[in-house]
Amino acid sequence: MPCAFQEPMTAPRHMQDGSTAVAEQLEKIDLSDDPSAQRPVSISVHLTSKEKEVLTSLLKEFRDMFAWSYEETPGLDPNLVSHTLNIELGTKPVVQPRSNFHPEVEMQIKVKIEKLLAAGFIKPIKHPTWMNSHYQT
Repeated sequence: MPCAFQEPMTAPRHMQDGSTAVAEQLEKIDLSDDPSAQRPVSISVHLTSKEKEVLTSLLKEFRDMFAWSYEETPGLDPNLVSHTLNIELGTKPVVQPRSNFHPEVEMQIKVKIEKLLAAGFIKPIKHPTWMNSHYQT
């Protein structure tokens, strides 16, 4: 069966240089066959009904390729998502002011960090001893 999306998609002329961002209007669809386990994804509201039908069918066929929780990605190679700072040797660190968050937001951040730690997505690091004198927690 030929794919409904055979033509390569190109960005609109005003976006081809990458300078203009457009906020896409999205709608959520559920890829799950089980009502107790939702598998939401967002698709454009501007799709035709045929495009929406074909895309939904394709996404459902390959839903095992998506992860809806950190626990579903145990084999993720940290090298794919590791971040490093490319700085010159000998550069002195700059102490930035501590960010203060609303207590409710701070609690949400803590919960998110705990989930990432529990899933092995992130791990705690130990700063060199010279940094301990600069940063007080």
